[in-house]
Amino acid sequence: METLIPISLFLMIATIIVTPVYLSYLSRTKELETLSKFAESSVENREVLLKLIQRPSLPRNDLRKGLVLLAIAIPIIIGGLVDGSVMVSIVLGGIPLLIGLAYVYMAKSAEPTQRDMPN
Repeated sequence: METLIPISLFLMIATIIVTPVYLSYLSRTKELETLSKFAESSVENREVLLKLIQRPSLPRNDLRKGLVLLAIAIPIIIGGLVDGSVMVSIVLGGIPLLIGLAYVYMAKSAEPTQRDMPN
């Protein structure tokens, strides 16, 4: 029973990370299929083609990634501090913590463009 807890923790973290990556992969695959259909049919609709080709990085995407990484890092650090293995918790939790803080900083420092603002 004691081994089930760490295994479930790592499975949960893996699921949280892998699921969005897989879903974005499926979305991108559908976009590329649509793009190839447009190329085969030689339809001249530049606006749709440009939307499919361009993948803008929105500040809200960076904020979302940063918050997920912070949500992973903070419990790892707290758990290590409670358990007494300070160095291990700082190493394992520090990496996603710093990357998450960088994403949050980039999202907050990015100037909102016309595309980001609600209509």
